[in-house]
Amino acid sequence: MAVTFAQCRRAAASVRSAGLGAQADRLLRPAGVLAVFRSRAPLSVVLYAAGREGRLAWRDEESFAVLEPPPNWRRPAGGRLLRLVDRRWDLLWFGGPPVAALTVAVALIPLTASRLAVLLLAVGAMLYVTVLMVCSVLMMLVWVAAWLLRPNRSRADPPANTWSMPLVHHLAQRGGAELVQLACDRLVRLVTAEVRNALPGLGAVATDVPVAETLRCHLQAATTAPIRALLADWPRRLPHQRSGSDAVVLLPTADAGREEPRQVIDSGAFFFWYVIGCAVVLLINADFVAELERNACAPNRCSGRPATYESAVRWLSERLLLGNPADLSPATGKAWLLGWLTSIMALMAVLVFVTAIVQRTRLALRDRRQFANDVKEWGAMNRLLVMVVNDAERNAVLDAVYAVKKKRPLREYYDGYPVLNLGEVSQVQILFAQTEQGVVSAASAGPVPGRLIRALQPDYVIMVGVCFGLQPDEQSIGDILVPTQLRLIAQRRVHDDAEGHMIETQRSPNPEPTPDLLAACRLATFDWHGAPVHFGPMISDSTLVDSPMLVQWLKATHPEAIGGEMEAAGLYANATPVGTRWIVIKAICDWGMNKDSAAQPLAARNAAGFLVHLAATQAFDTPRSNRAGRA
Repeated sequence: MAVTFAQCRRAAASVRSAGLGAQADRLLRPAGVLAVFRSRAPLSVVLYAAGREGRLAWRDEESFAVLEPPPNWRRPAGGRLLRLVDRRWDLLWFGGPPVAALTVAVALIPLTASRLAVLLLAVGAMLYVTVLMVCSVLMMLVWVAAWLLRPNRSRADPPANTWSMPLVHHLAQRGGAELVQLACDRLVRLVTAEVRNALPGLGAVATDVPVAETLRCHLQAATTAPIRALLADWPRRLPHQRSGSDAVVLLPTADAGREEPRQVIDSGAFFFWYVIGCAVVLLINADFVAELERNACAPNRCSGRPATYESAVRWLSERLLLGNPADLSPATGKAWLLGWLTSIMALMAVLVFVTAIVQRTRLALRDRRQFANDVKEWGAMNRLLVMVVNDAERNAVLDAVYAVKKKRPLREYYDGYPVLNLGEVSQVQILFAQTEQGVVSAASAGPVPGRLIRALQPDYVIMVGVCFGLQPDEQSIGDILVPTQLRLIAQRRVHDDAEGHMIETQRSPNPEPTPDLLAACRLATFDWHGAPVHFGPMISDSTLVDSPMLVQWLKATHPEAIGGEMEAAGLYANATPVGTRWIVIKAICDWGMNKDSAAQPLAARNAAGFLVHLAATQAFDTPRSNRAGRA
């Protein structure tokens, strides 16, 4: 739905009424080049222009976000006049009124009776420009001083080649996460559209466009405290992916206490200290010069000499500017020496200023390099997708991760499927999804893992939950089972022999989980103090086993199997072709007969606890450069 200008006006009024709206407005519409007017048009015009260009993530007039593209982004062909008003607001105000006044004055010249009006218009235009230039110079000096003297300047300024989100407005207490995700989705669509529009000119057509753009959002972009708190609590520098795309939201919320304090030499602020020192020295030397000149001249014969404090200040100020006033000239050599030293001090100021600019430039380059390194480091954080089937398994996983993180999960959507972001344990980002039972239905663990693996591109996928045991003499309810091999019994050949007996022949593979994950699970039992962990073959079939006769048949055909479940086959079938590492961690809740759900919470808690323990042992912290099967 296209956003109308009336809606944008109401949205701008909503921003102005928000608690932090003025701060966010200054971030979106900073002072322009002239430092007198804002660089951007009024907020309603900015919102309308963003909506026309597709850069407005819009939910309603009280919930929206503005995306700001890098300079090389191809803007739509239409709306050039609107973009001119939006992007050159300060220059329009600087040149528009005087040009209009001079145009009217030229038009009135042929009229003899309007000479006074022509003169007033011309003088008014000149005064307008003069006042603006003076104000601009003063404000620019203030801006430069603040730029160099600003303490603990963070790396919040986005690089020029990245997308940014300079305004996030959301008044409601809930729903902020959906707005941020909507902005990420909008970015993915914009970048994807740009790529697809550009490829035909190169003789190519894009079928799937993986987006790896960086979207940065300032905390100051938030217009209310709740949305700012949400942004601060959002998993920082987390790659948000959708349909194989990767749109990164990076929040500049690095703790200033963790950064090394910057020295005055680093920021170039020493130039202003030098200027202040020069002014102090000039005022002190003026007293010396005045005293020297008064003592050297006879009474009433000091005309033309800097014998008073005011005249000495004026003379030294001229010397500071490498000049010499025509009506003042000292007679003493000591005064001339002080004057030359003042001139040398002015020449040194040029060198100090150049040094300050060099240091400031080095600091900016260092910040940008540090930002690039941070993005690389943060983007390298591994992603673990945990999948469950029933509510007991879901509650167990959420409780186990919350016990470590003490942070509520965030609901996100990838390819339209709901996923919970549980936060980081060690150096792995844990994402959580729940499917239906089995691998046959459209919402089951058959198709859903593949859909999420394509959307999330996780480094690891683990099926966590409950299962039935097959070795009651060696196992107990709640014991944890980790398969060393899956027995996929659903695919088999059934035929009759010569005597008419039915014979079943297994035709399915017996896949093994990722070896390093299996080894990590074995090693994790070394300091695991929970339920016993058993390793061995595990049966995976879409049949819900609740029959003593079927259990006996399974034991007879797979005597070494430690248990059975219904979803691991789908996990294997989806993870293996794309090289995603996978394993299954489940705990015994029954013996495949006389089923009830009484022991499911215990079994689910044990399996989830072992998963979190495994993550804490750094089992999923392998650096990105060492990942197998990933570009």
